[in-house]
Amino acid sequence: MAQAFFNSLSDAQKQYVQDYAEQAKLDAVTKAAEACQTVA
Repeated sequence: MAQAFFNSLSDAQKQYVQDYAEQAKLDAVTKAAEACQTVA
């Protein structure tokens, strides 16, 4: 479902989505690392 939607996007939109996903992943990793440090 999401894949079909993604494939229908223009190249510029795909790039934006990928950049956004990449940033979200980095944010999640950072938050997880901070949480680990808080617990440690």
